[in-house]
Amino acid sequence: MRSMPAALFGVLAACSPRVTTIAEVVDAGPPSTLTITGRACSERPEATGFPTKVVLLIDNGQANCIIDPPGALREGSFCSTHPVSLATVPGRVRALHRLLDTLAAISNVSVALIPFDNNVFGAYPAQSFVRATDGSLRLRVSDMQAQLGEESDFEGALGEAYARIASDAQLLRSQGIVGRTRYSVVLVTDGPPSPRCAGTDNLQRYADDLDPSAGPWADTHLDLCNQTLPAPKAILGFTAGTNRNQDDQLLSLVSRLKGLEASMGVGEIQVSTVFLSNPETVASCGADCEMLFGIKQRSPGAVPVSPLTFATTEARGLLRRLSTQGGGTFTEVVGTTQLQAMTFSPQHYESLASINTVRELLVESVVAMPSHGTWALDDDGDGVPNDDEAAKGTNAQLADTDADGFSDRFELDRTASGFDPLVKDSRGCASANCILRDTDGDGLTSDAEAFLGTSESFVDSDADGFPDGLEVRFGLDPTRRLEPSADADADGVTDADELRRGTHPLQADAALRGATITWTQTAQPDASQCYDFTAVGVPLVASVAGGRPAGSNVFKVWFGAAPELARADPGDWKASCVAARRDTSQELPILVPPSLARELPKEEFRKPNSVKAPYTSTNCVGLSDLSP
Repeated sequence: MRSMPAALFGVLAACSPRVTTIAEVVDAGPPSTLTITGRACSERPEATGFPTKVVLLIDNGQANCIIDPPGALREGSFCSTHPVSLATVPGRVRALHRLLDTLAAISNVSVALIPFDNNVFGAYPAQSFVRATDGSLRLRVSDMQAQLGEESDFEGALGEAYARIASDAQLLRSQGIVGRTRYSVVLVTDGPPSPRCAGTDNLQRYADDLDPSAGPWADTHLDLCNQTLPAPKAILGFTAGTNRNQDDQLLSLVSRLKGLEASMGVGEIQVSTVFLSNPETVASCGADCEMLFGIKQRSPGAVPVSPLTFATTEARGLLRRLSTQGGGTFTEVVGTTQLQAMTFSPQHYESLASINTVRELLVESVVAMPSHGTWALDDDGDGVPNDDEAAKGTNAQLADTDADGFSDRFELDRTASGFDPLVKDSRGCASANCILRDTDGDGLTSDAEAFLGTSESFVDSDADGFPDGLEVRFGLDPTRRLEPSADADADGVTDADELRRGTHPLQADAALRGATITWTQTAQPDASQCYDFTAVGVPLVASVAGGRPAGSNVFKVWFGAAPELARADPGDWKASCVAARRDTSQELPILVPPSLARELPKEEFRKPNSVKAPYTSTNCVGLSDLSP
């Protein structure tokens, strides 16, 4: 895979230090905290790992042969009897070919063409996406002008876009790149949706071009709206006499599309709109074109209005709202000259490729747990303090007392779901021969991940910056992103900041003094970023975990980095382990190292699944120094 050159991203200047805190225990005698310094570096970005998927929703209704000629109906003779231009290729077709010429040179961009009239007709490919170099795609673009339908069913087109993106995102999710993927939906139309259908036909007031929010839009085609018609006029999925193509329905579909960002972890979805208008050619068509956009009248009463004026105002307002809701852009192209010269803005097709910057840098104490405003020993690191384990009958030296693949903390928090830390659970490792696995090294077994719905491949499934296992240890949900302002225990410290400082997000313990982690960022020649950090005030407690000498402490240092523009991406995580000892039970206190400071070079940061219990001198810096 080819590395993206640094020049493509630019070089970031060293930024101001980021400060986060973890809790500090106050103790008599020698310093009670450890200082950790080191360097952690992100991976260099790879351009090809950032797909852009373009969904082109092209209105192929009969009005196009007047507004953006030429064109011919698949059935009927309207377009063939109303020649209005000497052009041989419609402007929208020229623009699509220009766009494909541009996209063909970009390897990480693919396209789906979805022409629509009464229904989606001749979408290419039938499923998924293809490269812009695909010859059949070019032929399909050219064929559109000879295959015009009649109406312009936005609702069906947007529904097809949702189904296609949802299916593709599911596949990319399994491949681990959905958070780095941008989907760009572009709706190109020559007027408002058609038909507009209202479920109620006797309202005193309907929406109109002057007041689009007055209510539903009245029926624009009485036969299409109130009768069940045979193909090809029938609109798939529509029940006669109900609402169709109403503003709230269309805006809801755009919101549903945008909702895939959260529900599927998609990097970004944009919905943009392009409005093609041509007053001159419509005027030249004369009375025959009066009904191109259906019945138009202002409400209440039959107030005279030009159908073209009404439809233009109606379409422009709706398309603006759709693009605003979709986080995209609205473009209007007016007149034959502009139509023949138009292009599609390249901003819709840029990828989320960007430098990998730090998402979080955390120090997690393996053998200590904040407990109601103080530090408590948690020798097995399961999130249940030793005293609580004794009260509940679990083993303070085993994170998973019953060895079923679910930690004691996990099971105690889920007793309502039938878990018991003293009884093997059939949803986990219930047999004597099963093997416990933690593929991604986030602190959760594959059985726990399966129950929670988290990923076995990503340390941070919800991409909120905190490892799944850390969230479970503190009683949080690793499938729901922490909101920046959330403060579950109402102690004035947000849940995210509590995890950063090591205090408990579900217990009011803001009085615990905190340590700080600061860093400076340095851009590297290959576009990776390195962070020189210092963590001071890391608490040392009187642990005897794992039979090690009194005062032994183990810490896991987490470093997560993600593409700067792909904030939904779970990121690339690394971890390191560091050990120290503080034993004040002797007349002469034992401090290891004597300075109570450890250094972690960048080489010590490895894939998290190689830095996990049981900690040994090969995967934990300073552990071999702790012996008496």
